[in-house]
Amino acid sequence: MRENSSDSEEGLPASIYDDLSAEYSAISEGSSAKVSELQAQLQNRESEISRLKSANYDLLMSSAGDSASDADDNEDKDTSGSKGIDDLFTFGT
Repeated sequence: MRENSSDSEEGLPASIYDDLSAEYSAISEGSSAKVSELQAQLQNRESEISRLKSANYDLLMSSAGDSASDADDNEDKDTSGSKGIDDLFTFGT
């Protein structure tokens, strides 16, 4: 069996395992902090997306009510020369 002094002679320090363990701990702590930071950012973005979806839906619903009254107004206007949506589609002709 070799002793620690012979390992030192081959180029490996006697405390190599302690050094590796300390480096691993430092890297592990740093990566855990980064993961926590990214999870917080993800949660904030998901909350923002939900808020924007809600606002978008509210706008969609409010514009759907307005478009029904706009359709009634458009029927009264003279649309000669302009094509409506039905003119764009021909079924079976």
